[in-house]
Amino acid sequence: MDISPYDEFLTGSWIPRECIDRPPQIIDPGEERQKKQAQIEKEIANSEVIQAAFEMGFERYLIKRAVSIRLDEYGRGYGKVETLVRDLTEMQDHAEVGVKGGPGKTAEPQDEITKVKEILKQDKCRICQNEQARTVLLPCGHLVVCKQCGMIASRCPVCRVRVTSSIDVFRV
Repeated sequence: MDISPYDEFLTGSWIPRECIDRPPQIIDPGEERQKKQAQIEKEIANSEVIQAAFEMGFERYLIKRAVSIRLDEYGRGYGKVETLVRDLTEMQDHAEVGVKGGPGKTAEPQDEITKVKEILKQDKCRICQNEQARTVLLPCGHLVVCKQCGMIASRCPVCRVRVTSSIDVFRV
């Protein structure tokens, strides 16, 4: 078997052989977002637990957010009304800390907006916000996390696509 210098370089690197032999799968974040929305709507329509939360007077946007988080964390919906109600009340309590002018209207002071814009301009890690973002998350391709956060990220903080691998980049 004849091995080219390129093959030697690849086989000696940290890239798994199966990633070299087949091209990467390209995932459309918009399509993934649509699939997730459909999954959330299906869960809301078919779950007796969620219908009970509606009957208790919880708002639709709050229930959708809770279901979205639950699906991300556990891959399944709620099985008990008590668990859903606990999560919804925690979300309401957390939202009321910043309420200004009534329910559903959270305050966003100008200094917070300025802080977020500064972070984005400085290419800071979207998770720890301390280090410079220098790790590309795959398959989505977002360059938004530092090396340490890239090693532990299970989902992209931008598009929420499941991370399969990451690549460190070096800016010159």
